[in-house]
Amino acid sequence: MPAGAGGAGALVVSQAVVLAALAVVGAATMLGLAHVGFGLAAPESAAGVAVGFVLGVCAFAGTGVLLGSVLPSPRAARGAGLPLFFGAATCASPGTDRMR
Repeated sequence: MPAGAGGAGALVVSQAVVLAALAVVGAATMLGLAHVGFGLAAPESAAGVAVGFVLGVCAFAGTGVLLGSVLPSPRAARGAGLPLFFGAATCASPGTDRMR
């Protein structure tokens, strides 16, 4: 295959694969730390957690793709994405009841 074959489609797929792999590694690390540090119990529905995880990763990636496609530069997308990320994190009320 010549250099550059596949074009934008291959780039999008490779970005999605890397994002998903990093999300799985990050979630596994956080769950391991929560289990050791806070005695986190296993969920009642592993399938529900898996579906929620996949939907969350798709929503997060979709927001990034949307910002990247409508804003004129990567710097503008980053500038708009950070407030959206921290706003969503604040609205999600992260933390445990012990922290309140």
